[in-house]
Amino acid sequence: MSQPAQIQFAPRLALKRLLVFRKGHTVYDQSFHLGVNIIRGTNGSGKSTIMDFIFHILGGEVLGPAIQEWKEYAALCDTVVAEVVLNNAIVSLRREITSERTRPLHIFFGPLETAGRSVAEGWQTFPYARQDTRESFSQILFRSLDMPEATTPEGSNITMHQVLRLLYSDQMTPVQRIFRFENFDPPILKQAIGDFLCGVGEFNLYEKQVRLRGFEKKFDELNSELKSIFSLIGGDIDTPLAREAIETELDKLTTERIERYADLEQIAKSDFGTTADSRLREGERRKAFEEVGSLSTKMQSLELENATIQFEITDSDNFIRHLNRMLVDIEKATLTYEQLGGIHFKYCPACFSPTEEGHHSGQCHLCKTPLDESERASRSLAVKIDIQMQLRESKQLQEQREQALALNLKTLRSIRRDHSSKTAAYDALSRAPISSRDAAIASINRRIGFIDSRIETIGRHLELASKIGEMSHEKQKLNDEISKLRDEVKAIAATQDKRKRIAYSLIARIVVELLRQDTGDQDAFVDADSFGFSFGNDSMSVDGKSNFAASSLVILKNSLHLGLLIASLQDRDFLLPRFMMFDNIEDKGMVPQRSWNFQQLICKASAASRAEHQIILTTSMLDPKLEGSPLLVGSSYSKQKRTLSIS
Repeated sequence: MSQPAQIQFAPRLALKRLLVFRKGHTVYDQSFHLGVNIIRGTNGSGKSTIMDFIFHILGGEVLGPAIQEWKEYAALCDTVVAEVVLNNAIVSLRREITSERTRPLHIFFGPLETAGRSVAEGWQTFPYARQDTRESFSQILFRSLDMPEATTPEGSNITMHQVLRLLYSDQMTPVQRIFRFENFDPPILKQAIGDFLCGVGEFNLYEKQVRLRGFEKKFDELNSELKSIFSLIGGDIDTPLAREAIETELDKLTTERIERYADLEQIAKSDFGTTADSRLREGERRKAFEEVGSLSTKMQSLELENATIQFEITDSDNFIRHLNRMLVDIEKATLTYEQLGGIHFKYCPACFSPTEEGHHSGQCHLCKTPLDESERASRSLAVKIDIQMQLRESKQLQEQREQALALNLKTLRSIRRDHSSKTAAYDALSRAPISSRDAAIASINRRIGFIDSRIETIGRHLELASKIGEMSHEKQKLNDEISKLRDEVKAIAATQDKRKRIAYSLIARIVVELLRQDTGDQDAFVDADSFGFSFGNDSMSVDGKSNFAASSLVILKNSLHLGLLIASLQDRDFLLPRFMMFDNIEDKGMVPQRSWNFQQLICKASAASRAEHQIILTTSMLDPKLEGSPLLVGSSYSKQKRTLSIS
């Protein structure tokens, strides 16, 4: 009977090679493979140190409130480097080993052989936590694994560290706990991590929740700003300003202003009260002229700046559309290649001569350059990530340009009002004879001054009315989006219960099967009918009981982790990246036979799956049947021959 085809699941994480350096010298260098990887050696030989390094290079935080410092030999090292597979792409990672927490991660999209030829070029550095202008390495790794950007119900982002806490069964964590131990460990976070990896929720639920929170935040900010405005000017937030009444008053004042200037002109033509004071009037006119000129210069400068910004906005819009099209094209090209393979030319596209018949796999059809499928996937991933980062940065810059343009337009409107007022004053001084007519025109000038002041105030009110109108419109749009997203999230949430029952039931059924294959040291396991667990409460039980011998709790905990992995290999809706690390399968007085049995269960489960995956485990009690097996990584370690070659 033919073997079934390889089942393709996503995402997939696998370690290909791990290197540890101390002062420029390699102290550990081992290759890993798909399936089961066994690191064996006596207690105290450094097996757990290697597991901690793997946890660290994949984005985990070894140090924390519970663990204040690296293990003795680990602390002597300074850098860990790894070649990993993220879905089909090979990626190189580098991270420093220091006493500082939340170290950044250096990423090279390609194999270590290529990365090693470049000290800096091609390597990109990403911080542990996202920044305003920089994405976190968790975001990059999630995206490379085609995993959604996950969040907790409280709004905090799920990181690679949090995911790895469920993928690493370590020695330091109490055996009754599911997750790697941390002091501050809210149940809501653990529940979110577990449900996320079990595929509870549609693929875009988390993105919708992120968008919903963003819209709700903007809505609250707009609402608060509108309330502040109305608290100053009076009125109700739900009642728009009477713009028509304001414009009517403005028309009346403008008409009266024209009439008052006409009165001034009439007085100027008469000989009433003429007194020569040319120097005073000339000074006032010169000052008014300079003010008008200064405002004109500012207006021209702002108009030129606005035109430049508007051009940049238009150009950037085109660039953003171009980047979005490129992302779509890359996805289509990748899908086409996966479905159809590379393109084979019958005729050379350069000289149109017939190409050679026959094609050897592993090289280009035309130029015969050796091809590596993983490198092609790595280059494709690097281009995709680079375009996504450009797109994010371009959108941020575009938002800044739009804010700058809005501020400039507001300033320009204010300058234009001042310019109009100063120009009118200059015109009045220019039309009036160079003489003093204080007694006759004082009243008119005061009235004109009041009108100008009132017109300026009304202008601000109109601007405020426009702003309130825009804000109210934006608020309504946000409210519509929020209502729509809430309905979508609610609809998705309605399907989550069904998905959770499916995923949890599958895990429980697998764990019960594993427990029944235990050696019989714990009767409750061999005769188990049900298995219960809670990610949020970090707890497990068999037939409602959770009080077992310490060694049985070790079996119980590791059976859950193995069950999680097996479930992800059987159900494509899981987001767990088909990767698991076991560093405590013989803790708490485990007898050799029981450890050997569990090792066989791991190997059996791995061999039975057609889906690519990786398991890395350590043991000081290697099953004799596995001696000389290709599953072994490195030699057999001891205190005299440690994992780290440090003299």
